[in-house]
Amino acid sequence: MENNTLIAVMGLVILIVVIVPLYLSKNSENTITVLGEYEDSYYPDVAEFTVTIETFAKEAKDAESQNKEISNSVINALKNSGIKNNDIETISFNLNKKEECGEVISKGVPSVAVNEIAPNNEEFRGYTCRQIGFIQTHSLKVTVYNIENVGKYIDTAVNSGTTNVQNVIFKLSDSKEAELRSKSLELASKNAKTKAEAVAKGLKSKIKGVKSVSEVSYSYGPIYYAEASMKSSDTRIQPKMENVNARVNVVFILG
Repeated sequence: MENNTLIAVMGLVILIVVIVPLYLSKNSENTITVLGEYEDSYYPDVAEFTVTIETFAKEAKDAESQNKEISNSVINALKNSGIKNNDIETISFNLNKKEECGEVISKGVPSVAVNEIAPNNEEFRGYTCRQIGFIQTHSLKVTVYNIENVGKYIDTAVNSGTTNVQNVIFKLSDSKEAELRSKSLELASKNAKTKAEAVAKGLKSKIKGVKSVSEVSYSYGPIYYAEASMKSSDTRIQPKMENVNARVNVVFILG
């Protein structure tokens, strides 16, 4: 019994002598933390713009009817010029009262604004508003994938009855954004490795492995239209290149 206990104790001592130094060695590795960075420029491959059709009439039904007719004309013209039906989306549709306001001058008669009588036939100035009709507005977001034709599509919308064009934005499609993100993070990681190898060389050491990696940031932004010019009867809109950047934090193990 005593021999068995002695053997067990000796075994435990051996485990402690062997494992603890290995554990301490593993957790006292020399490491270096490096920030890897990558920046590049890109051209967008998608454009968006908003068109608004506004109509006015004394009666609400007339304002709505006129708006419907012009809206259908704009939509059909855009579709005939190459825009797919799914790429034309209603983002707002509103009917509002239209009022006309102004100053009212009265002499000794009830004021339209405050319903009082001016004494001694003196002038009384007031302010009033009256409803004169209704305004119907319909706003459409148009998505364009052949961005070199954005100006042509805008002209098409205007010539078909659009009363306002705004919010011209250039951006990346989902597929291109995913591709650009992957490439940027990959090259940022390579940049981190290049930096770490240079430091290790200066320390007369070598990179043994990677302990941890974390993404610090990745960003790119949609581009509002950068250049717009008129050439003959065509509107030309040309986007500028935009920057994309990625940063990763890598902890390398030195050997």
